[in-house]
This record gives sequence, structure tokens and C-alpha cells, in this order.
Amino acid sequence: MAQETPHIGRLLKQVNEAIERRVNNDLRPHGVTLSQMHMLMELHRSPKGELGFKQLEARMGVAQSTVWGLVSRLEQKGLVQ
Repeated sequence: MAQETPHIGRLLKQVNEAIERRVNNDLRPHGVTLSQMHMLMELHRSPKGELGFKQLEARMGVAQSTVWGLVSRLEQKGLVQ
């Protein structure tokens, strides 16, 4: 019996998850995650280095609770105010 060919969407998800794990492992010594780095990059791209929660939600494509959690952790690390 021939093995079923995986759906391309499933393969892309597996690749994305593998890349995310690798990047998070590479960032661990620096004390940040990929999501936290993404937020820092969005803040850096902002003209004044400031964005509201709604703007961060839209730019990052995540819920407000996720933004709040990321901001809280970055604030604890002294990376944002």
C-alpha cells in the first residue's frame, strides 16, 4: 500500500514550527523569544518607538491578551517601558 502524500498545508506548518523552534533556541541565550523579538522590531519601526496595543495587535496579527503578555514580559526584562 502506497503511503499517503501529506497535504502541503500540513508540510508548511511543520516547516514553520521547526523554524520557530530553531529561532527560539538561538534567541534563548539573549533572553528573548521570536514573538518578543517581533514586537521589538515593530516598536523599532515605529517613528517614535511607540505603538498602542491596538496598533501592535494589528501589526502582529495577534489578540490583545497576547500583546499584553508580550509587553509585560519585555517590561520585566527592562526592554520596554
